Amino acid sequence: MKTFLWLLRREFWEHRAIVIAPVITAIVLFLSAVTGGIQASQDPARGPETVADLAHYLVPLLGSIFFVVNGFVAIFYLMDSLYGERKDRSVLFWRSLPVSDTATVTAKLVTGLLLAPLVALVVATMAVPLLTFFLKIHFAGNPHSAWPLMWNSGYLLEAAALWGYLTAVGVLWYLPLAAWFLAVSAWAPKNPFLWGLVPPAALLVLGKIIPGTSWLADLITDRIGGFLSLSLNTAIRGPGPGVSVNDRHLAIPTSLVSWIEPGHLFASPRLWGGLAIGVLLVFVAIQGRRYRTEA
Repeated sequence: MKTFLWLLRREFWEHRAIVIAPVITAIVLFLSAVTGGIQASQDPARGPETVADLAHYLVPLLGSIFFVVNGFVAIFYLMDSLYGERKDRSVLFWRSLPVSDTATVTAKLVTGLLLAPLVALVVATMAVPLLTFFLKIHFAGNPHSAWPLMWNSGYLLEAAALWGYLTAVGVLWYLPLAAWFLAVSAWAPKNPFLWGLVPPAALLVLGKIIPGTSWLADLITDRIGGFLSLSLNTAIRGPGPGVSVNDRHLAIPTSLVSWIEPGHLFASPRLWGGLAIGVLLVFVAIQGRRYRTEA
């Protein structure tokens, strides 16, 4: 276990963007708030229903920005992690140590698939409440702003729980994609980014233009965002805490946790089929780490 923890530390030492990216995202959001990028969205002509809709979705969407940014960071990390070792020949040094290829590849997979979104989760959980508190103060007394409505400790805790749930779901759902990028990184002779992205993109295009092959495009697009419809029930709304606008009560959802609905996800063969393919691709990546030493 101690050896595996050191492997994880090594990944963070060599790939600091995993931590830096969500911090920069938080800074950009704060600068946008200060300079008016977010404040400009507070339209005085907005109706009460629109304000309620903003309050309903905006905090979860703010959190999703962190995960999207770190998702791109994780993709580039996974595609470079094993290829970079071969390119600078450091793989020869690391393989001389008493650490198995399986442990090394697993550490890289855990870093990109689990720890990267966990870092995004921690930063989002700290940054979004601070941002909403700042904007609550700025828009205090403005009946056309959704921000005063969203500063609610219970609602923010519910949002953090929702992000944590989606992080866990993402680990399972995106395993085949992460394993694909690792396998490409282990075997690609040159430029793993082209090898990793061009074949799926080509299949996506072919699925759109060749009759009878649309299932290819559907398979790829479903693996990108299909877990949302399986794991969430966003139709649930209720009379939660809110504010009065023009003698009308505008409420945020009673509980964002009510969006959590994992039953359909775990009953879906799409999840289990993806996990099986992911395990196979991890094995392919381990073999590449074992037998490929040059790039």
